[in-house]
Amino acid sequence: MTEVPVSHNEPASDCIPPLSIFTIIVCVLTCILGLLGNGLVIYVSTRELKVTVNTVWFLSLAVADFTFTLLLPFYITSLTMSHHWPFGRFFCKTHSFLAVLTMYASAFTVTLVSLDRCCSILWPVWSQNHRRLPLARRVSLLAWVAATALAVPTWTYRDVVTVNGTVSCHMNMWHTHEETRLDEAYESDILYYDVYDELKVVRSSRQVGLVVSQVVLGFFIPFLIIAISYTLVGLQVRIHGRPGRNKPYKIMATVVLAFVLCLLPLQVFKLLELVWSEYLPHNFLRLGMPLASALAFFNSCLNPILYFTMGRRIHIGLEVKTALRVALGEESASSRYSRRDSRSTSLVREASVTV
Repeated sequence: MTEVPVSHNEPASDCIPPLSIFTIIVCVLTCILGLLGNGLVIYVSTRELKVTVNTVWFLSLAVADFTFTLLLPFYITSLTMSHHWPFGRFFCKTHSFLAVLTMYASAFTVTLVSLDRCCSILWPVWSQNHRRLPLARRVSLLAWVAATALAVPTWTYRDVVTVNGTVSCHMNMWHTHEETRLDEAYESDILYYDVYDELKVVRSSRQVGLVVSQVVLGFFIPFLIIAISYTLVGLQVRIHGRPGRNKPYKIMATVVLAFVLCLLPLQVFKLLELVWSEYLPHNFLRLGMPLASALAFFNSCLNPILYFTMGRRIHIGLEVKTALRVALGEESASSRYSRRDSRSTSLVREASVTV
């Protein structure tokens, strides 16, 4: 859930060949694992589990990651063609819009997970009375609506340009009337460079505003809310002891941690590239950006792996789908496994238990 596939065509095109190959390999693995894993999470969450507040969060994350991984084959194709974009202007805009949309949706959902846990532990009575499925669905939908609105500028400014026969899909910060004004100035040869310098400042400020807004709204503000939430939870646990184990808090905490660790390096490199690229060693961004991008790619297939791994820890030997049921379920282990004598072993192994 990041904009990486659509926002790093330029940096990636400068990376050395081995690093480009590494990025392609990571993209292919992420695409395969992400489509299979997130598709299975969506199936299990919608068809084989009771719908709860937690499954709403898990489903929202899975849909965002699944959508993102659907976009990767087009990015991989462009990578293998030296960043040539053969899919046309409309899909250039659509691809970029969906990538940024899933970035915001993923970030907002992870933030909701953190706030949900914080409220459940700090205000358990209020949470018990108000933590209901309809509210979770409305809040999740609102997060997707906000993500869609924030992704609109990407649709507006994404465009294709042809240079030496290579078609690139990138951000075009010029407005139509500005390009017309430049053309008129060029034809008349009057104050062309003055007009160009004036509009270049406007374009640069527009680009800085767009990138900074995506980094701040799509990562750092969610990261701040997440950090505050888990700090409050940690203080509460330290004072009053561990919270109850009747909800999959460990999985949620692991998902949040993975999100932060995978996306933080990319956000830092994007800001460095935007603000201090002239003062940094060329190889620093040339090597660091693709590596940070690859780590951000991998986050879109990581959550199902975490669910499966933690589900297997609860009950060794579970099949993939059953392990996901175990990890995503919300009932306590003791309440489910107490029915062992009245149910078959296979059904018990498919029961939902809590990490």
